[in-house]
Amino acid sequence: MKKASIGELLLDLESILDEMVDVHGLQTGDIMALVYSHLVVHRPDAFEEYEDGSKPIHYYGPKKD
Repeated sequence: MKKASIGELLLDLESILDEMVDVHGLQTGDIMALVYSHLVVHRPDAFEEYEDGSKPIHYYGPKKD
């Protein structure tokens, strides 16, 4: 089986994202939360680890002063 290129995967993702927005009415925060939750539960190995052993902090919300 041929491995899909990143470009092909992005084309697939585009139609999925369009359906999530146009058909299901999801917004950016909804989509990001679903993807992030999936990665946390099913693919914790996908998170970068810095040289000091820490990992990035992801934040989506209002700008903090």
